[in-house]
Amino acid sequence: MVLTACGTPSSSGSISVSSSSSVTSSSSSSSGSSSTSSSEQSSSSSSSDNASSSTSEEPIEEKKLLTIKEHVLLTNVDQLNLFEDYEYLVEGLKVPLSDFTFSASPNNIELTSTTFTLLNKGIFPFTITDGTTDFPLIIVTKLITESDYIVYDEPIVGRPNGAIPSDFLIKGNGATGIASNRLFVDSTGGASNTLVLFPSYLQQFGNYIIEAQMRVESFNERTRWHSLIYRYTPEDEYFQMAMRQGATATNGVEFAKWINNGWDVPKTVAYKNDLVQAQYYNIKVDVLGSIAKEYIDNELLITYEQADDFTKGRIGVQTSGMKSGFRNIRVTIPESYVTMEKTTYSTLPDIYQKNTGIINTPTVAQVITNQAMHTSVLGSVRPQVAIYGVKLSGETLQLTDASGVVLGNASDLIPLVNTKVILAFKPDSRATNVALANYLKDIALLDMYVMAAEAIYIQEARNIFSRIRGILEIPYNTSKPTLSYSELTTLKNNINASQAVVGVLPPQYVNRQTVEFLSKRLVTIWAFDQSLIATQEAIASGVYGLISQDFQNLYQLFDTFPSSFQIRRPFIIGHRGIPSQAPENSLGGLKRAVELGADIIEYDVFITADEHIVVMHDSTIDRTTSGTGEVETMTLAQLRQPSITLNDATGNYPNEMIPTLAEVFDEFKDQDVIHFIEIKSGKENIVPVLRT
Repeated sequence: MVLTACGTPSSSGSISVSSSSSVTSSSSSSSGSSSTSSSEQSSSSSSSDNASSSTSEEPIEEKKLLTIKEHVLLTNVDQLNLFEDYEYLVEGLKVPLSDFTFSASPNNIELTSTTFTLLNKGIFPFTITDGTTDFPLIIVTKLITESDYIVYDEPIVGRPNGAIPSDFLIKGNGATGIASNRLFVDSTGGASNTLVLFPSYLQQFGNYIIEAQMRVESFNERTRWHSLIYRYTPEDEYFQMAMRQGATATNGVEFAKWINNGWDVPKTVAYKNDLVQAQYYNIKVDVLGSIAKEYIDNELLITYEQADDFTKGRIGVQTSGMKSGFRNIRVTIPESYVTMEKTTYSTLPDIYQKNTGIINTPTVAQVITNQAMHTSVLGSVRPQVAIYGVKLSGETLQLTDASGVVLGNASDLIPLVNTKVILAFKPDSRATNVALANYLKDIALLDMYVMAAEAIYIQEARNIFSRIRGILEIPYNTSKPTLSYSELTTLKNNINASQAVVGVLPPQYVNRQTVEFLSKRLVTIWAFDQSLIATQEAIASGVYGLISQDFQNLYQLFDTFPSSFQIRRPFIIGHRGIPSQAPENSLGGLKRAVELGADIIEYDVFITADEHIVVMHDSTIDRTTSGTGEVETMTLAQLRQPSITLNDATGNYPNEMIPTLAEVFDEFKDQDVIHFIEIKSGKENIVPVLRT
């Protein structure tokens, strides 16, 4: 065995956490227990569930799987580790770690043909070789008497003034640097939100305690904030602990998610004092599984128990309209947190793109009906989505073809197939569905579907792992050969209620009117690849996807369409009305957008202190009106004082006031206008008020 190594401890490297003294399979871990419990709860409503969950097999202990993205072992100094306990994922195949060579034998590791032992405390990056290809491996150690692994420790204090460290990543156009023993991030003066991410190896952790000292240097207004970022994913989504300078506001401290290109703020709290300039505050985030805890000066302020959108990711800081200083940044992993870490698949598949003359070519989904089709999804020309059956054998999930023939264990096939296509799963029972959802959550698969004809499958799967996307199969109703407006509305409601993002229509319902109606209401429609004529008509109707048993024939059909063939009409959306011609989010602006031909009007809402929903983009009225104040601390009467009008650069709407949602609805109630309403509020009570 051979090691290319930095022979000294390091404070950086790429890390995928595993306790080398406790290698467990997902089926025997806490997630496996959760799966069994959920299966038992659901089995009473399905006899097939009883059959699936009654089989009892001893769980097989799996080897720890390392990958290019996640390649760290955690161990104690002087602890004997067996090579046979580890495998490395190479181009979708699991290669025993004992098959690799280590190009050197540094002083801090002791190697035999079957074991390795670290002799010092620290973070040790190595290079291992499989044939002629090099792969990273990092081993992190602590003393056996210690309870925490230190995976990052950056005091900033003592660094020379100048640029930030080269292994940091900057996003945004604000100023950054090191000055006076602190890292500063400045997004004042018109700069966008500016974000600094710490070394990339931290993206392989998900359960940790982050501590830092933060202080406010200057700010544009008291609503501006800085934050500690965690579980920052490769898709630029993340959690953050945000603190406003005006921290005594109801949203002075937040647990927030940047997800789907927008903010979701499920938890806020008012701090006891506003943040004082130039005063350091000790900030801490403790995240384990789905529970995130946020502290200021050791005072627990927020506990959020549904932090499962992201399971691992980078760590950093961010400012919005504020200049802030940061120092003494430290990340630790308690030994008890290590068992929560599993190998995840945080890389999106390399999707094949078929070049055609069709604008927005439909997604092609392949039903896997035999072994040959399974093999074809790994080819250079392949579908974008592969649909597999799933069954549960004891505690082992297996992928099958459409007829139920087993192709292999999910744990073996998913790493391989997921590199090439987006996976769609059709579980054979609700017990299988629950076990599958728990497994997909354990491995943090980034993109996948659960496909079913019953809404309960999608609902249960998403309740376990919200990243799962649903595909709902819609049956044909012989008593309703065509669908009326009200029936289309019911169909839309049923698909939404199932929590599916895709509805698969039977061929009898696939036409331009139906597809456009549902698409305009944010329901994605797929169709089955049928006869040549039916498939041509489905493409021309504007469907977003086609499910086929022969993707090659479908690609040949795509080639027959002329260049720049437009299969669906673009929708015109009046974003905040039409701010170039009227005040944004004003009743006049929304009316003007409709007059100019908008299919959809989009606007933002908050809830007032006396529970009226008003249309407003910002949390304060400072930018968009002649007044000042925070929307959700004011009553409707205070917001509608005659002295408070919407700012109007055109001069055509001099007396526009902040509209209520009720006024907007009344204005357009007899018109065929669709409303896109963005909830900006972080208050949970806005939902029932909006619903009524």
